[in-house]
Amino acid sequence: ALPPGGGEQLLGRFSTLWAIVLAVLMALLIVATVVGNALVMLAFVVDSSLRTQNNYFLLNLAISDFLVGVLNFNSHNS
Repeated sequence: ALPPGGGEQLLGRFSTLWAIVLAVLMALLIVATVVGNALVMLAFVVDSSLRTQNNYFLLNLAISDFLVGVLNFNSHNS
């Protein structure tokens, strides 16, 4: 939650360089989350030997983490 007065006070606490560094790190985290979980889902679809009961649990985790990476991270950047 933003402090009273909006984001202007929050941005005033950080230097521009630090804000850029944080933005780049967040972007890298988003890309790693989305790409990594997309690869897990792709491996599950392509290789039928991975379709075991335990791996369905891991697939569900990958799907939910993928959705968090796509939906939740983007809402913090807007």
